[in-house]
Amino acid sequence: DHLKAVLQGEQASGSGSIVCLAPPKESDFGLVTENNLILEDFDVMVTCNDGSKGWAEPCKVHGGYYTPRGCGARKDKLCLSPPPSEVDLKLYALQENSLDASALGVFEVRAACRYSGTAEVKPCDADGRPYSLSGCEPRKGGGQGPCFSPIDVATTRYVIEEYDLNFNTLTVEAKCRFGGTPKVHACKGPGGRYSLSGCLPQALCFSPTDASVQNYILQESSLLTDEMHHPFDVVAKCRYTGGFGKAENCEAGQKYTLSGCGPQAVCTSPTAGTDRYIIQENGLEHHKFHVVARCRYGGGTATVTRCSGSKSNEKYKLSGCNDKVECSSLVSDDADEKWQRDYWISERSLNVFTLTVQAHCRHGGRAEVKPCTQDGQPYILSGCDETAICTSPTAASITKFELKEYNLLKSSFRVYARCRHTPGMGTVKPCEKHEGSYSVSGCQEPEICHSPRTGTDQYVLQERSLIRENFHVAIFCPFGGIGVAEKCTQANAAYTLTGCKESPASGNGLAALIQQSAELFGAPPFPATPDLSGSKDFFLSSTIKTSQSDGTICAKAFGTWNQWKNGGGPQGKMLFLKDGRLSFDIGWVGVVRSSSKVNDNREHRVGVQFKGGKYWVVVDGKPENSGLRAVPDHQDTVWTVGKGVGHRKGGQSLGNNGDMAKDFVGDIKDFEYTVDGIVYKQTGASGQWTT
Repeated sequence: DHLKAVLQGEQASGSGSIVCLAPPKESDFGLVTENNLILEDFDVMVTCNDGSKGWAEPCKVHGGYYTPRGCGARKDKLCLSPPPSEVDLKLYALQENSLDASALGVFEVRAACRYSGTAEVKPCDADGRPYSLSGCEPRKGGGQGPCFSPIDVATTRYVIEEYDLNFNTLTVEAKCRFGGTPKVHACKGPGGRYSLSGCLPQALCFSPTDASVQNYILQESSLLTDEMHHPFDVVAKCRYTGGFGKAENCEAGQKYTLSGCGPQAVCTSPTAGTDRYIIQENGLEHHKFHVVARCRYGGGTATVTRCSGSKSNEKYKLSGCNDKVECSSLVSDDADEKWQRDYWISERSLNVFTLTVQAHCRHGGRAEVKPCTQDGQPYILSGCDETAICTSPTAASITKFELKEYNLLKSSFRVYARCRHTPGMGTVKPCEKHEGSYSVSGCQEPEICHSPRTGTDQYVLQERSLIRENFHVAIFCPFGGIGVAEKCTQANAAYTLTGCKESPASGNGLAALIQQSAELFGAPPFPATPDLSGSKDFFLSSTIKTSQSDGTICAKAFGTWNQWKNGGGPQGKMLFLKDGRLSFDIGWVGVVRSSSKVNDNREHRVGVQFKGGKYWVVVDGKPENSGLRAVPDHQDTVWTVGKGVGHRKGGQSLGNNGDMAKDFVGDIKDFEYTVDGIVYKQTGASGQWTT
C-alpha cells in the first residue's frame, strides 16, 4: 500500500518519470554501466566477471532498485511476505523493494516499528518461504510510536536510509538525488509522517518536435539538466549532410535545441545535353541518390555525377557519351554509281555507333562495311571486284559499222558489229577500264562516189547514198526526159547523169521548178521517236514555264517497272525537273543536273544535247553540266510528254506521278530535235514531227 501510494502520488503530480536506483551491492558483477535510469528509456549494461554479458531488470516503482541479471549460476530464491498468522504486521511499517534472495538477486525490505522496538528483517532460507520479521513491540503508552515515511512526490528528489522511525528517536539519513541540501523533519506525533526538504526537483529536457528534427539521427542518453550530478547527454548525427550537429541543454521542462545539420538536398534532372543518354531516375534525394544512364547512340560510357548537396535543386551531371553521328547513304540519287554497280546494299541504320548495312558483291569478292569518320560522310565499302562499264565509240569512228549493244558491262560484254557497206561482221573488243570506249575493227571503208561538177543544170537531185555498194540518187527532170544516175566506176570518181532534157529556162522559173521538186521528194523520213542513244550528235529542246520543283518534261520510258532493265544494255531516258533543276537521267547509269533553277514561273528554253561523246543539259542556250556516256535507246520505250515516270522497283506506271518524277504542272510549248543538220519540230504532246 505504501509503494502504491508513492506511485500514485508521482503520477498525480504530473512530473511523469519513474527513476530507478542502483542496488546496494554489485559484487557478483564485473562492470555495470548506467546510461539511463529513467524507466521510459532505461539503459543499463551489465558485464559479468567472467567477461560474458548480463542484463539489468528495471525497477517496478519510482525509487526502486534495478536488478542485474545473467551472471553466474543462478538458483531461484524468491521470498514471500510473512503471513499474519506468524507475525503481527500491525506493529511494522514495511516497504518491500525486492524479494529476490538468490545469490545474484537483491533482497531489499525496509521495516520500522510503529510503536516501539527495533525492526529486524532477514531473507528467507529457501525459495517460496517467507522472510523473517521481528523486533517490534505493541504500543505501551503515549509518546512512543513510529513516524511514517512521506508519500508525497517530492520524495523522488531524495535517497533515504531509515534507521529508526520511533517518534522520539527518529533516525533517517537523506541525500539529494538531483542537488541541494537535504533536511529531515520529525513527524508531529506518533503515527504521523516525517517530512523532507532542501533537495532540488528533477530537471528534465523534452525532445524537440519541429520539422527540423527529421534532419537528425538522435541518441538521447540523458535528458536531465543537472550538469553536476546527471549531465545532459544527447548525440545528434546529421541524417542527410553527413557529420554531427549539436544538441544544447534546456531550461527545466523545456525542449532542448538542435543545430548544425542541413535539410535533405534533392538533385534535379539536367535540361541540356541529355539527348545522347537513356536515363533511369530511381532516387534523386542526395543521401540515397540512384540514377542509371547509358549511351543512346552506343559511343562512350555514361557517367552520372551526383549533385554536391550544398543546396537544393542543384542538377546532377551526365558525361561520357558521344554525339549522334550519321553516315550518308550510298543508295540515294546523288550517290556514286560505282557502289550500286558493284554492290547489293541494304541499309537499316546509318548511325556510326550502330551502323547496320548489309552488302553483297554483285560480281565477286567479299564485301566489307566500315563506318564513316565524320557526320554526313558516306560509310566505306570495300572488298568487291569492280566491274567496268564500257562506253560507245564516237559516232565518227563507227560510220562503217551497224552496232547492236546488248550488254556494256566488261564482265559480260556483248556487242555485235555488222559491216555497213561491205558484207561480213566486224570485231568488237571490250574496254580496258571503266568508262573507256570499246573498239570496233574489221570492216572496209566504203567506196564513195562524188557528185558530177558539170552538166547538172537540167537535173534536180537527191543524193540518198553515194556509197558504191548502196548507191542511190533520185532524179527529177523538170524539162522532160527520164533521168538516170550511174554509180562511179571506182572510188572517189564522179557518178554520171543521163536522160533529162535541157531547157533555156532560167531565173525565177528555174528556182520555182527546183522548189517544186524539193516538195515532191520531201525531207528524209523522221523515226517514230527522237533517237537519244548518242549514235549521232543531236539537240532536243523545249520551251517550258512552271513554278513546280518536280515534273517530267519528256521521256523515252517503259510503261511499267517489270520492263525496266538493270545492267549495261539499252535503257530508258528522261528529261525532267528535280528540285527546280533541269535533269537528264539514263536508267541504271546516272543523272546529269543543271546548276541553275528554272521553276521561277518564267519561260526557259531547256534541253539535252549529245556532243563530244557526252550528254549535256542546256538552259537558255547554255550547256551547264555533262558527264554521261552514250547508251542505246531501248526498243520497248514509249515517247511521252509531261507524264510522271516510275524509276525504281515499286514505281508507278506512266501518268501516275511516279517516284522518279511527277506529272508536269505548267506549260510545255513545243519540241525541236536537231540531227544531221536537219531541224524537226513537234507541237503539243502528240503532234507530228515536221521539218
